[in-house]
Amino acid sequence: MSLIEMIQQETKDFLEDPDLTQEELEKGNQNMSICNMFQGEFFITITCDDCGEQINFRNEFQCLDIALIKQKNISSNQLLEIYFTPSLMIGENAWICSKCDEQNASFHSFKISKIPEILVIYFKRLEYDPIKKVNFKNSLAIIPNEFLDLSSFLQDPLENPTYSLFGIIFHQKKEDFAHFFSFCKREMDRTWWEFNDGYQPILQNPFKFSEDIQFLFYHRNY
Repeated sequence: MSLIEMIQQETKDFLEDPDLTQEELEKGNQNMSICNMFQGEFFITITCDDCGEQINFRNEFQCLDIALIKQKNISSNQLLEIYFTPSLMIGENAWICSKCDEQNASFHSFKISKIPEILVIYFKRLEYDPIKKVNFKNSLAIIPNEFLDLSSFLQDPLENPTYSLFGIIFHQKKEDFAHFFSFCKREMDRTWWEFNDGYQPILQNPFKFSEDIQFLFYHRNY
């Protein structure tokens, strides 16, 4: 694994391991742990395409891992719609149906049964080329949506499941060189600031297409 791959994976691992900073939160007498702030839950359904047998189960998540597609550019909301579209599982990924007692093609669908206070979206830019046997960066240009409504992705209706964007992490990659920087929204005056070996206010529109967006951070609206 290259240094770039290690940095990218460790960044994601940090978000998925709330125990790393839990001790610091307890010292500060915080009532809400990082686990509670970032943790959500999926309600997952797998349906056998042959007999219609279904199984349901729940699975916790700390962030949404979204695979990228081959397209010129796309919005973060459009990628979410694709992410929650039911998929057909075949071949080695097919489900072993307990009723048919064999591995059949199956449909995999999921909804959110518990929404987090802070929603993190992680774009899986690192891909593998089986022919060249190397990893490469998917440079799909993404425009971040400032507002997000999860209503159509919920297992059960919920009052005001809307979010506002407050942070963006960018990952620039050139050969063996990796550089991370961020845009963050200051709540006191709702201005955006860039943190890139220093910090400064962002004068231009931060909501534009970028090939380097790696993470989006949203807080729930009340």
